[in-house]
Amino acid sequence: MWIMATSVLGGIGLFILGMILMTEGLKSFAGDTLRKALSRFTGGTVSSILSGAGITAMLQSSHATIITTIGFVSAGLITFHQSLGIILGAHLGTTSTGWIVSLLGIKLKLGVVALPIVGGGALLRLLGRDRIAVAGLAMAGFGLIFFGIDVLQEGMKLLSGYIDLKSFAGTGVVNRLLLVAVGIAMTIIMQTSSAAVATTMAALNIGTIDLTQGAALVIGQNIGTTLTAAIAAFGATSAAKRTAVAHIMFNVITGIVAFIILPYFIFMVEYIATTFHVEDSTITLAGFHSAFNLLGIVIILPFIKYFSKFLLRIIPERGPFLTRHLDNTLINIPSVAIETVRRTIIDITIASIDIVREMIGSERIMPSIRGRIREVSDALIETRRFLGRIKTTKGVSTTYSEGLISVMHAIDHVDQLIIASREFGKLATMRNDRNLNHLAMTLAENVEPVLVRLEGLKKKESLQEMESTSHYMKELRERQREEILGRTASGTIDADTAMRQIEAIRWLDRVTYRIFRALYYLGYHTEKKGVEDFRGGMHQPEG
Repeated sequence: MWIMATSVLGGIGLFILGMILMTEGLKSFAGDTLRKALSRFTGGTVSSILSGAGITAMLQSSHATIITTIGFVSAGLITFHQSLGIILGAHLGTTSTGWIVSLLGIKLKLGVVALPIVGGGALLRLLGRDRIAVAGLAMAGFGLIFFGIDVLQEGMKLLSGYIDLKSFAGTGVVNRLLLVAVGIAMTIIMQTSSAAVATTMAALNIGTIDLTQGAALVIGQNIGTTLTAAIAAFGATSAAKRTAVAHIMFNVITGIVAFIILPYFIFMVEYIATTFHVEDSTITLAGFHSAFNLLGIVIILPFIKYFSKFLLRIIPERGPFLTRHLDNTLINIPSVAIETVRRTIIDITIASIDIVREMIGSERIMPSIRGRIREVSDALIETRRFLGRIKTTKGVSTTYSEGLISVMHAIDHVDQLIIASREFGKLATMRNDRNLNHLAMTLAENVEPVLVRLEGLKKKESLQEMESTSHYMKELRERQREEILGRTASGTIDADTAMRQIEAIRWLDRVTYRIFRALYYLGYHTEKKGVEDFRGGMHQPEG
């Protein structure tokens, strides 16, 4: 009994450990490529489904795909509608584990060569660097998976002598429901449906259970994966909660449909297996797992727009608009978290520029403007706190490091822009002088196209627009300053008025400069052409 228990638990443990190591290794090996791929290949619903299925099959973890997708939705990198397609694809992609276990782990019995694979991977992890090291980690995890399957099968052979699972005959609805419940419990306990499916296949391979029982267990295991999404949704943004609820709904609907037509489904799968001369029941079970998830996609796909509208209605957007993307669940995904901060700073920059523009065009400072200044200031403070909580490790990519430095610079410039927007006295001085008022209106007119382009993230145009405005404002400032000094010398205006006007000019120049530099560091400097030409020639505002 003790040997049986240790073999089963040890086999499951080795399999789970292997899955964790392989998934982490593949995620690290892919690096920022995963984020870019998921963002790039999620245009329409079909491409989103294919993207979700492909990435899940590559990472061998629907958990990783779902959690990453929830993070992407929270960050605003992909839309909620796109996330629904990724989730459907992840359901199909996760069935690839069953095929690997049935074809390689059980049919080809790769467990006999698993230990050399583990050893080789461990050596690469210890002696290699960067991508070679993480590739070794994935290799060691791959070997552990098949070694775990071998140990698990030995334990299952011993288990069959103590427990007769065939007493749960798969022909009765009640018994099938019990097996579905057992499948859900297995996934919750193991925290991975892949290990639960592997355990089921090991039991099926030695005859402890039959195909119908195995199918009922797999349906339960499929539903059990929703717990991960439910946990991830706690404390997340509204968009992330919608994504998690969609994942739960899709899995439950697919599971219910598969359970209702289970006898017919089993008959169909067995017929196809017989037609292609497949005698291994574990391969047939893998086929069933893929088939009923594919059926779920076919059933849900025509109604996906209605799902989207329904979830948007029952889970409305809550909290401050400017910080809506700052989801605490993202702090463990540094590259996504940094992009979230960048997008949040873009929103804060837009709001800050709009405040300055409205202040310039107003006869007096309204209380609503003061309230908006407090709002952007609070949003910037919250963004700084979020940035400080992002968890990073040694050896992060150059792209991540550059992104972190850029958003820190952008935060500093936006902070200075907010401070400048509180200096209401400068505006009163400008309104009393025709030339200064013209200078202020020039700035207001030039930021209008910048706001439009910021909304659309048209990078290069925004940068060049503000660069030309910045240089133009510099020329006007120098010209106006000379005129003010000349009028002071001729006695047209007194020295005190002259100093106030010069200070107002400095304020306009400072505002222009902060806007330009904030745009530069928000990512527009990635447009290499022409950047070096103006980078060295940028003027610092006086004062």
